[in-house]
Amino acid sequence: MSKRNRPVVAEATEQESELHEVYAAWLQSVVPDFDGAMRAVANARVRDAMRLTLERAGPQPGVADCRKHGAAGRAVWVWSDLHLGHEAILRHARRPFGNAQHMAAELQARALAAGMAPDDWLICLGDLAFIGDAEVRAWLRGIPGRKVLILGNHDVDGRHHKNPLRWGLEGVTDSLELTLGSTRLWLTHYPIDAALLPAGVVNVHGHIHQHLVEGQKHLNVCVEHTGYRPLRLDEVLRQHGLR
Repeated sequence: MSKRNRPVVAEATEQESELHEVYAAWLQSVVPDFDGAMRAVANARVRDAMRLTLERAGPQPGVADCRKHGAAGRAVWVWSDLHLGHEAILRHARRPFGNAQHMAAELQARALAAGMAPDDWLICLGDLAFIGDAEVRAWLRGIPGRKVLILGNHDVDGRHHKNPLRWGLEGVTDSLELTLGSTRLWLTHYPIDAALLPAGVVNVHGHIHQHLVEGQKHLNVCVEHTGYRPLRLDEVLRQHGLR
């Protein structure tokens, strides 16, 4: 793998380094899109923007803390693809909200009602917002929990002049490995091809909204599948017969 495309890995375990390498290679792969056209999983502009964001972020102790928190059996919550401020997603993903403002208020209200404690960890698996940095920071302050972002394509889209390093997060990464009990989880924005997942690994992901990856190796935690609220990761595993 070229230096340009090599992921930034901070305080990663040997197994998580495997995840970063597999994921970086997968993002460059050319595969059929939903419309049948052959495209890279993530285009070069997105891959470069992710790499630069992580380089600018530097060491991310919050990511390591989140990993240890989950390994200790403590509460970790997940959701993905909130698309705060994105009017078009209401139509594309058939979301039940009148407008983007209504959606943001309802997502925040449902997060508050979910039962997260201040020292729980909340992981967003990408594509958090289409609004300004100050608005994102204020919205995130309105819900409890220590927060990590796994970068999605829209989090680094320069066309929207966003910088996730200004959102008040405790960690930003391209992917994250967690082990809950005996279950090894790879958390990513884009779902990884099942053939690339090591034996026993389950890929928790976002990106594809209301769609699903066939088989037992993927768990889609886009808000379309979580009731538009964060879910405890151990509960997601139980719902799919993995705990």
